[in-house]
Amino acid sequence: MKLLQYLAGFFGILSLHASLHAQFRIHSYGVDIANSINAISVGYQNFESIGMKTNFITKGQPEFSILNPQFGISLIAEYHPLFLMGRISIDDKSGFIQDEIVPSSLTMQPHLSYISFESAILLQPWDIFSIYGGPSLNFLLDHSIGKLGIDINTNQLTHMNSPIPGFFAGLSADIPVEQSGFDIPLHLSPYVETAFIFNQRTGEFPQNQDGFDNIWSTFSIRTGISISLHPPKSSVPMQLPFTLHIPDEMAGKRSMIEHVPVKMSWDLSSFQSLITDAQNNPRVLQSSQQFLCSKADPLFHNNDLRKQRACIEQRSVLSMLNHLKQSDDTCIVRFCSTLNPKIFMQGFTGIAQGHLRIDSSRFRFNICSINHKHQETVMAEFSSKINPIIQFELESVSPTENVIICTLHTSMIPKEWFINIEGPQKYTKTFGPFTSSSVHLDGSELLQGEAGAGAYTWNVSYQDEHGNRQIFSKDFRIRISNENKMHGHSFTYVPEIQSDTIIYNSIRKDLKQYLKTHDEILLIIDASISEDMRKKSEDILRYIDAIVREQKVVLRNKVTFIEKGIENALYEHSATGILYERGIRMEIIH
Repeated sequence: MKLLQYLAGFFGILSLHASLHAQFRIHSYGVDIANSINAISVGYQNFESIGMKTNFITKGQPEFSILNPQFGISLIAEYHPLFLMGRISIDDKSGFIQDEIVPSSLTMQPHLSYISFESAILLQPWDIFSIYGGPSLNFLLDHSIGKLGIDINTNQLTHMNSPIPGFFAGLSADIPVEQSGFDIPLHLSPYVETAFIFNQRTGEFPQNQDGFDNIWSTFSIRTGISISLHPPKSSVPMQLPFTLHIPDEMAGKRSMIEHVPVKMSWDLSSFQSLITDAQNNPRVLQSSQQFLCSKADPLFHNNDLRKQRACIEQRSVLSMLNHLKQSDDTCIVRFCSTLNPKIFMQGFTGIAQGHLRIDSSRFRFNICSINHKHQETVMAEFSSKINPIIQFELESVSPTENVIICTLHTSMIPKEWFINIEGPQKYTKTFGPFTSSSVHLDGSELLQGEAGAGAYTWNVSYQDEHGNRQIFSKDFRIRISNENKMHGHSFTYVPEIQSDTIIYNSIRKDLKQYLKTHDEILLIIDASISEDMRKKSEDILRYIDAIVREQKVVLRNKVTFIEKGIENALYEHSATGILYERGIRMEIIH
């Protein structure tokens, strides 16, 4: 039964459930491969009958054999702070025997092998080194005479005992191996150990003055390597004051072509600044819509992705005028200000007529009175109700699906709390302090930094209401996506500036133009949106599903909802940036 348990633990067929203690769990299981050097020591034995020309042995200085193989299957169970080690192995105990008293005695090299059941206590006093030791029970497999001198003798040795006791002890080093596409961490553990078994054979002669009666024992020095699997440590969810959502797989950086509607309302000072900037940059005024917020646009030189997206606001007036130039639309501009809007109207029409050759009949200006509902603003709209779209490409965007969500479930949210992540390549980084109960971190930082895929530990720390420092840990793994998802298109829909009809028509048009078979669709919403917006997002998801079925496109995965937090903000903190953050984003990943 014990043998079956060891084998079942190795092959993962049988799960061991401990009754000793809640901390008892399987730590590792694997294969041990080694070579040993054996020294056989014997007392009085009858070997004359087999041709050694003597019927006694007084062997005090044993000969050493070389390179005798050992192959075993091991299992280590953790009972904190100890590890209980078990191993079943096939061990070659062959060696040399020669009579010291009779010079003419031949050398015998018996072929001896045992199946050994070994158990030990394993300690880890150092980071990667372990020491262990314990008893063994050995069952005889092969006991042929082997060689007498230079002659082969296949006869069996008589009076061999089985089973026989022994003990072993050793030192091992634990080396984790990085590998992809495998859920359970692989470890290599080189080791060196000694083993001793005794009472291997019953002697035929009574005890002599040296006390060597019935003695046959073998001392071995073994060195080898253990190839083992270390299942990640499991934790009891109820013991942790937080939950952790880790994506099943993460993608690397990707290049995105983004499509964002222009917000056609400005406070008075911003509008004046944009008009002045446009007047001072006539080259930009003559550019096409495709130039705006492109790599050729002077505003796009900044490496900060958030500042690059601010281009949407800084080029909004020009984008609006470009749409007017390329269509037969009419633009209605409404000024809400206590100031005389004439100077603003002149600047606006001066750009439209003087630089873009847009006829003045295409403009209508209205003035609204200031009341409690209005601030000092300028608002524009087209008679067609279209919102111009700015399209630009951003390289090396962190994929949205890489978001990691950590949520505290304490009776009181700490004043501040921190997250420390430890991973491969001695990676460690601290995030925080956080004051809300839930945070959304970008897992791409782990893939794109010094760590990469592999095993990580997530540590949450804070001071409780009594001032005591609390630290909780959870192990997790990161796998890189096997899919080649390196580019795509992103579409932002903003209900605050776009009607439902425009949003649904835009979704249909965007899917028809850009969606291909085996693409993936992600729908991204902000965690702080209202319930009405969340319901609107769910309606949009159902609408996307219907369009996909209508177009008979086979997706790589089903349409996925992803929730992001303020930690994943794409835009700089501004009124316009917040507006876009609260919008609904659809990503088509190719």
